Amino acid sequence: MKRQVDMRISINIKSAIQDLEKKIRNVPDKIKNYLTLAIKKSAFEIEAEAKKVTPVDTGRLRASIFTTLFPLIAIVQPKTNYAIFVHEGTSKMSGRPFMKEGADNAKRSIDKYFTEAIRQAIK
Repeated sequence: MKRQVDMRISINIKSAIQDLEKKIRNVPDKIKNYLTLAIKKSAFEIEAEAKKVTPVDTGRLRASIFTTLFPLIAIVQPKTNYAIFVHEGTSKMSGRPFMKEGADNAKRSIDKYFTEAIRQAIK
């Protein structure tokens, strides 16, 4: 009489699939967190660079530049009523685009912040 050998192999991947599903569900939050950090760093970098190149008479214009943060949004702006005229110019004076120049000066750092955010998010 031949003896039957049990050659079955049982693999339980249910818990592994559940773990994977949980990680996939968390990916958007993870990406959002890294992007939020990159946006925040970028906004403050632009603010700092803009303040460096802002024309100064009394210092009020430079002091009025600030950053407001929202989820996945940052606004960097001066709050004086004359900022637009300094930035864009008038019929009597050339513009001195300090906000644009600040953003341009921050570009290299901003690229690094977002590169790092993406690298961390896909890790």
